[in-house]
Formats: sequence, C-alpha cells, structure tokens
Amino acid sequence: MPITVFKIGGSLLEVAGLADRIEALMAQRPETTAVLAVGGGGVADVVRRWDAVHGLGDEAAHWLAVRSLSINEALLCNVLPQCVPVSTPAEAAAHAEAGQVTVLASEAFLRHDETSSEALPHNWEVTSDSIAARAAVCFEAAELVFAKSVSLPKKRDIAAVQSRRLIDNHFYQLAQSIPRVGWINLRQQQEIEPWLESGKPVGSKRSL
Repeated sequence: MPITVFKIGGSLLEVAGLADRIEALMAQRPETTAVLAVGGGGVADVVRRWDAVHGLGDEAAHWLAVRSLSINEALLCNVLPQCVPVSTPAEAAAHAEAGQVTVLASEAFLRHDETSSEALPHNWEVTSDSIAARAAVCFEAAELVFAKSVSLPKKRDIAAVQSRRLIDNHFYQLAQSIPRVGWINLRQQQEIEPWLESGKPVGSKRSL
C-alpha cells in the first residue's frame, strides 16, 4: 500500500479537536498508509531562544531541536487512539496492517539516516518541514501533505512560499524527489489541495 506522509504543523497542537481533525485528514487518503510527522511549534522555539542566548552552535542546536520533537510526538500518541511511533517504512506498514496510527519518531529516523550521503544538514535552514520531506523520500511515499494553520498562497512556486516563511529553506532540495505534495489549512478543515508534482507547481511546466 502506498505511503502518505502528513506533516502536522506544530501550531496545530494547540487547536481544540485535534484528533478529530487529523482523523478527518487521513480519511481523505483512505487507500494509503498514513505516517504523521509532527512540527516543533513552541517547543522548538524554546531551543531557538536557547541558541540565541547561549550560542549553542549548529550541531548542538540541531539535535536539541530534533529531540524536542519527541514531546510533540508523545502528545499525538496521547490524543490519537492506537497510535505508535515508527522510524522505518517496514514499521509503518506493519502497524498500519494492525489498524494503528503511526507517528514518525524523528530522532530515531534521523540518527539512522546520518549514514546516508543525502542526510539533512545540521542548521536552522532545516526544520520539521524538511524532516517530513526527507522521511517522504526515504519511505518512498506517494505523497507528502503539509497540514498548516494557513492556506496556500496564490503564488505557489517554492521560492514564493518560502519567502512568506510558510516552508523552510531546505525543502526545495527535496521537493523534486517527492511525486506529489499537497497542502491543507487544517484550522479551517479544508480539502487537501494539490501543490507540487516532482517539485513543480501543479499545472505549471516551468522549471523551479
């Protein structure tokens, strides 16, 4: 069964009825194995402030920020029934067969991915957006869906979306390796909107 990686923005963790919203989101892709990748939100912002105050450096700040994601992953596993953390495609498939919701264990996934020549860099250009995108590449996902607190802007090339700080600066290096990328404003519970196909805005033939 194909995999869909759903990136759940960290700001959504404070929205009431989060579990119902996520279940409705996954129901839009019923014929796929869902893997939820959660954003950092306020928890990651704390690490940013620590880095600014203490000058932690890229390496230490990167891994502290990644480790902070485990708090948000634990929250999802508390609010969603039958929820388990996974770090490999095989684990995701096995738990999906058992009817369980899977959440990406970001630190375990990234530690394992460190041996790859295409592992993510360790700096603030990389956020949970690129972690979700890297997981989509490694899991050979059919689609990556960004669930955010805002709608996709009218100008939809990656550079324009990045300029509005809606996506991180490293994402464009991964986008071409993902067959489809969708977007949804989960606060408004919209339908998933097609955004990119192999790195290009849907309906556009122009190279990015």
